Amino acid sequence: RSIPYYKKAYYHLGYTYYERKKYSAAIFWFREYVDKADPANKGLITDALLRTGDSYFITKDYRNAVEYYDEAAKVGAFDQDYALLQSAISVGVLGDYEKKAKKLAHLIKTQDQSVYMDDAIFELGKTYLVMSKDGEALSYYNKLVNDYPKSEYVAAAYLKIGLIHYNRKED
Repeated sequence: RSIPYYKKAYYHLGYTYYERKKYSAAIFWFREYVDKADPANKGLITDALLRTGDSYFITKDYRNAVEYYDEAAKVGAFDQDYALLQSAISVGVLGDYEKKAKKLAHLIKTQDQSVYMDDAIFELGKTYLVMSKDGEALSYYNKLVNDYPKSEYVAAAYLKIGLIHYNRKED
């Protein structure tokens, strides 16, 4: 077990089980890899943490998903934006909308080149709507429409904007 390939084998076993949708086994092997990996190998560690978070998310264990997404964001070798978004969504599923809003606002503020920016903005608008903060929701839906006009969320954002105005009795 002292052969360097052993540690990497844990990572590959994790991926094998993950691809086969055997999430409990994937979690086990990804965690084994993270526990035994050379700390200098931040790329594989980050990926193993993300896939562990994804496995927990898929199996609806959102508390553990948040833990692993947050850890991946701290390691930060890559996909920090993905980790932050998934952590925020998981926290939202757990019903902590204030924390979800804070995580999404942090993502929007710190990851301005993220490929998930429109996702984060739309999610933050939805979150504020659930929290009955219509003004904040409207602000983020308008930001989405104006800054990301080709986003897949634009039609839904326009619908939400219209509903907010309708509910406010603003024609």
